[in-house]
Amino acid sequence: MYRKLRRSVAALTIVCIVVGMCLAGGAFANGVTGVAVSPPDQTVAKWQAFNVDVVISPAVPVAGAQCSLSFDPSLLAANSVTKGNLFGGFTTFFSPGTIDNAAGTISSIWAAILQQGGSVAAPGTFVRVNFTAKTTPGTSPVVLSKVIVGDTEAKAVPVNATNGSVTVHVTYELAVSANPFDGGTASGGGVYDSGTYAPVSAAPADECWHFVNWTGPVTDPASPSTTVYMDGDRAAIANFAKYQYTLTVGSSPPEAGTVTGDGTYDCGTDAPVAASPNDGYYFVNWSGDVADPNSPSTTAHMDASKAVTANFAQCSDYDVNCDGCVSVLDVVVIGQHMDETGPPGWIRADVNRDGLISVLDIIPVGQHFGEGCSS
Repeated sequence: MYRKLRRSVAALTIVCIVVGMCLAGGAFANGVTGVAVSPPDQTVAKWQAFNVDVVISPAVPVAGAQCSLSFDPSLLAANSVTKGNLFGGFTTFFSPGTIDNAAGTISSIWAAILQQGGSVAAPGTFVRVNFTAKTTPGTSPVVLSKVIVGDTEAKAVPVNATNGSVTVHVTYELAVSANPFDGGTASGGGVYDSGTYAPVSAAPADECWHFVNWTGPVTDPASPSTTVYMDGDRAAIANFAKYQYTLTVGSSPPEAGTVTGDGTYDCGTDAPVAASPNDGYYFVNWSGDVADPNSPSTTAHMDASKAVTANFAQCSDYDVNCDGCVSVLDVVVIGQHMDETGPPGWIRADVNRDGLISVLDIIPVGQHFGEGCSS
C-alpha cells in the first residue's frame, strides 16, 4: 500500500512539473521579444558625438543575442561598439562586430552568457554604439538586421525589431565686417541653418562715405542689401570708400602771383591752399569757401568740389614794401638802403627813380601815408 502511494505521488509530481513547464512554455511562446533602437529618434549637431543603444525587452529568459546595424555614411560615422548591461550579471563573451564606415554598416555584433543556467528576463541595453555626426544635414535611418535572440535552450525566440533615426542639424557661422572699419557698418553676422539664405546689409558711416561692393560669396556684390547662401562657414566684407572732390585754385590777375592746392581730396579733409605774390604785387584775399579769406595760407574744407581764387593787387610806387599799405614800414625799407646808388628805379626804395637812395625818396612816401591801409 505504501509503495503504491509513493508511486502515485511521484507520478503526480512529474505530471505537475511537465504541465507547469508546458504552460510556461506556452506563455513564453505567445510573447515576442522586443529589440529596439533607443532613442527611436534624436537630433544632433555637426561634429557632435552621441550614442545609440540597442535595447532588448525579453518575453522569455534569454541567454544570447546578435544583430547588425546600418546607417547613412554620408551623415554619420561609427566610432565604437560597447557591451551594454543586459547580460551584466553573468560571465559573457562579447563581440563588438565590424565597423565599416564606408558602407555604413556594423556587422555581427553578438554576446552570449557563459554560465550554466544563466539567463535574463529583464529589459536592458544589449549594446551601445557611439557615433559622430558629419557636416551634411539630413536624417539617417538606423536599421537593425540579422537580429537573433536565443533562449537557454539555444532556440531563437520571436522578435520584433524597431528601427530608429538620427537627424543631423547643421548650422554654419557667417562673419560680416566693414572695410575700412570706420567706413560704415555691416550687419547680418551670426549662426544660420545649412541651406538657408542669410540676409546682410551695409550702411556708410556718414555722408562722406559710400558703399562700393561686397567681397565674399554674396548673391549680389553690388547691392548693399543682399544674401549669403549658407552651405558652409562664410565671411562677407562690405567695402566702403570716401567720396572725392576736386579743388581748383586760381589767381587774379593770373600774372600777379602763384597759388598751390589744386587737386583731388577725400571728402571731409581740409585741403591746404597758399598764395604767393609776384614782385610788384601783394596778396589781398581769397574768393571762395576757405577757412580764412584774409590769410595767404589757409584751408578749404572739402565737402564738395570747390574753386577758390587768390586775389592780388599791384603795389603802388609809394608802397615800398608792397604790403598794400603806405606806412612807416616803407620808410624803414628806404632807410635800410640809404645812400645806395644804381640804375634809376633799380629797387623799389628808389621811389623818385634818380638812382640814389636819399631823403628825397622818403618825401613822396610821406605824402601818401595811409593809402591802401585799413582803418
